[in-house]
Amino acid sequence: MLMYGYNTVIIITNDKSLSKTFVGAGIDLRTKKNTTIWNFGLIIPIRKPEVKNYMNELKQNKGVVFDGSLPPFG
Repeated sequence: MLMYGYNTVIIITNDKSLSKTFVGAGIDLRTKKNTTIWNFGLIIPIRKPEVKNYMNELKQNKGVVFDGSLPPFG
């Protein structure tokens, strides 16, 4: 299984130029073929420091107020 997705999306409604998307990827390898597997997972995003740095920059320099916080898992 290969995963690719967004681990953080910042949307600034009144200034789209400040909106930004941070992407991530992951992989899950299985060695047995032709078997039925139920796969449940807990996704824990590993965010680079640039995500929080960008959020702090928006708060301090642009006066952006965030409605929520970053979820620790999915």
